[in-house]
Amino acid sequence: MQVRAGCGEEPKGKTPNPIPLEQLEEPNSIYEPEQFPAAIVKSNEPKVTYLIFNSGKIIISGVKTEEELEQAVVVVTEIAARAENHAQ
Repeated sequence: MQVRAGCGEEPKGKTPNPIPLEQLEEPNSIYEPEQFPAAIVKSNEPKVTYLIFNSGKIIISGVKTEEELEQAVVVVTEIAARAENHAQ
């Protein structure tokens, strides 16, 4: 299933709310910016993989149903919020 959440032109320039990936303390996560520019987070419930970029862009892979997609969006929003809270 491929879903593009968003429409119109991509914003140019710096993202106003970057995600501080250095502060990411999630289990099953890897962030090595020298190797790959995104944090890789694997989740068991729902069973998906997130690629979280510092720019705020997120790729969710492995979703099979719309319900899983909705659940995955909630989970990744919580992950990003925790990273932002740790940065403060």
